[in-house]
Amino acid sequence: MKLGIISPSKVLTVFIKENMSCGLYSENEGIRVTHGKLWGKVICLFELSEKNERFRDKKVAGLLSEYRVGQLLSFDIGRTNEPWLQEGDIVLSSDAQLWQVDSKGLLVNAKSLAAHPKLMDKVLSALERYKTEEVDTKAVVGSISTYQPGAVAPKGFIPPPNTKTINCWDMDGYYLAEFCEQAKIPWVLVRLVLDSDHEIEELPPNLKWDMAKKCFWIVKGVVDSTNLAKGAKKARKLT
Repeated sequence: MKLGIISPSKVLTVFIKENMSCGLYSENEGIRVTHGKLWGKVICLFELSEKNERFRDKKVAGLLSEYRVGQLLSFDIGRTNEPWLQEGDIVLSSDAQLWQVDSKGLLVNAKSLAAHPKLMDKVLSALERYKTEEVDTKAVVGSISTYQPGAVAPKGFIPPPNTKTINCWDMDGYYLAEFCEQAKIPWVLVRLVLDSDHEIEELPPNLKWDMAKKCFWIVKGVVDSTNLAKGAKKARKLT
């Protein structure tokens, strides 16, 4: 089962890519694909090239199918109006929501999809290991919401004041979740909190690398748990 990793930010995936072996590169309609191995597991890394903006287009679903991705981790930044979430904290998707503007001009929750519980357990276990081996980091499980184009002004990307129960807003998480649901691919969205007036490329190097390390350790933990499960299965066959 191939692990797919998708991110619009090369900052978040820099350590993942550096540790991939036998990398094969291709570009498909503005999406750069790196196909290789991490610790013996086949990985497909999907990144945006300069000419594309987001992953909302349906061609993403075609690429997931073409590369036979069996589970997907999505890394991106998220915005929040939760005062207890600080820059660099992590929000993991209990569910992905789509918000739209209704006929009265109000923002309403139109759709919701639940993340895959077994893959979520692997991500949480990876973060627990990361806390002990690196530095403590805050991670919460909550709703990650995507706005329909036009529902929220993209500039500044500030969550509307009437959505205080939402943990995190992003740009296209719901659409990725929908592609995965249609293809029956387990998925989890991982969002690193960023202030509304910041962009990830503008951050100090130490904060950028800290975010990249968190993404790296999540992937390593998921791969390690998958390899352990395979080893246990082989051992049972031999007994």
